[in-house]
Amino acid sequence: KELYGQQLPAKFQEIDRQWQTLQRDGWPEEAVENMARLTHQIIGTSASLGFTTVSNLARDIDGMLKETMEQNGFSADRAEAQVRKKIAQLKQACTQPGCNPDAGQ
Repeated sequence: KELYGQQLPAKFQEIDRQWQTLQRDGWPEEAVENMARLTHQIIGTSASLGFTTVSNLARDIDGMLKETMEQNGFSADRAEAQVRKKIAQLKQACTQPGCNPDAGQ
């Protein structure tokens, strides 16, 4: 758990990078798949290790991605703000040293 908690900030940064790629490049399939893969990994591993808040936030982002893919793109401003907010919350969930399970709750 401790090692995973230490790895989470880097995972959140990668989600943020993938999100920026999606916004910059107009939702290329590879970037969507990469971001979906990252969020799925975080959802499952975080839930199994007790990082419930992190898992729930990643699940929210995943849901927004799926909704966006079904609609072939964002209704830009509103959805972008929602995903940005969730990414910021993910980053905040583990700002404490040694990110612990259920951090941010």
